[in-house]
Amino acid sequence: MSENAVCRHFLTLAAAVWLGAAFSSFAAAQVLSGSDPVLLDSAATQPSPSAAAQQPTTAASGGVIQMPNQPPTPGVTGDWFGERTKLGNDGLTVAAAIYYDYSENLQGGLSTSGDASRELTDLDITYATEKYWHGGIFFVNFLNHEGTDASHVLVGDAQGFDNQDGPSNTQLYQVYYQQLFADDKLRFKIGRIDSTTDFAYTANGSSFIGSTFGFSPAITSFPTYPDPAAGAVLFWTPNNHFYATGGIFLANQADRFGIIAGRPFTAQPTTNGEFLVTELGEKWTLGSEQLPGRLGIGGYHDTGDFTRFDGTTQSGASGMYGVFDQTLWQVSPPAGSSAGPTGLGVFAQYGLADGHFATIDQHIGSGFAWTGPIPTPSRSADVLGLGASYAHFSSRSGLAEDYELEIETFYKLQITPWFNIQPDLQYIINPGGTGLSNACVATIRVELDF
Repeated sequence: MSENAVCRHFLTLAAAVWLGAAFSSFAAAQVLSGSDPVLLDSAATQPSPSAAAQQPTTAASGGVIQMPNQPPTPGVTGDWFGERTKLGNDGLTVAAAIYYDYSENLQGGLSTSGDASRELTDLDITYATEKYWHGGIFFVNFLNHEGTDASHVLVGDAQGFDNQDGPSNTQLYQVYYQQLFADDKLRFKIGRIDSTTDFAYTANGSSFIGSTFGFSPAITSFPTYPDPAAGAVLFWTPNNHFYATGGIFLANQADRFGIIAGRPFTAQPTTNGEFLVTELGEKWTLGSEQLPGRLGIGGYHDTGDFTRFDGTTQSGASGMYGVFDQTLWQVSPPAGSSAGPTGLGVFAQYGLADGHFATIDQHIGSGFAWTGPIPTPSRSADVLGLGASYAHFSSRSGLAEDYELEIETFYKLQITPWFNIQPDLQYIINPGGTGLSNACVATIRVELDF
């Protein structure tokens, strides 16, 4: 059987197993728990896919502001003879992680003769000011990335099948101060910021390896991995159902604050201008189980100069996006059990950009994330996912194809609370829109928390 057939059969089987197991796991979990599903924060069941997304506030909870006042779950280094807990009680938390990705392209794309390895090291230091004044956070995030950009050498896709890929670099990835005001209904953040902590995220898409499930590729010059930007954000949550947020960022190649080595700023398409973005959102719960959901609609404008496909220069560019999350069911473990909650969540994305210069002028993404697919306490933190991301290429781009479609499935196996392994398979139709054969790429991600 050819590798092409193997990939097609694997994806078909993954979809069938995924859907069938969802029903059996739900029934088994109901019996196991002996209780009805309960409302939980949807973000709590979705570990972050990369160090770049780890934040002291839970933006993925749809606007619910949480202040870190306890140390993170001890990693492989433990509690440091009790010192980690003491520091956490005083407001200081230190967390570190290493992510290693290995990929092989099994068919199509640019090349099937090689492989790609990359490593990302993350160090987070957070200080909460509760001991001295309410609502303040100082946050520093150090990031080092080394390795091969597999999209450039193996696959040739436009969307980025691995969210760790990018230029090798060392940088102070984020450095900011955040403060709550007005009975915690207002949050102000200033510094070097990854914009996906507050805009265009999908909580239920956070465990996917594909870049586009983190944010839509149709958001032009979005200041996120590998090149966040200096900026300021104001977040308003007047009640438990509505939120509004706005931000301004110096998202251009001239902003190189925090970069120690490498050229991550080349991810930005302009050398001047600011990126302005706003998002309005509604949150809700469904049924007697109080299953959480969220819809966010955003718009953006970049004041920089862009080179159009016809060679002329355009001053300024605008676009919009939408994000949706919904928990379909969620089950608490039995009383006294060490297992965590399990559940099934869906998400959807849409992005629209200016096709005069943007290669991807429209994007649609959707998928499922299922926490605890095997109904046993020891597997309650595993995550199984299936998603698809469609990118439409601008008719002005001159590409041979008018779209690219990436289909991803993965299983994230939590070995210990501080160590997990995530096999991942993606089938990519029309990679890059340049006439390349459909690609099938396999990746394994290893995460070790310290």
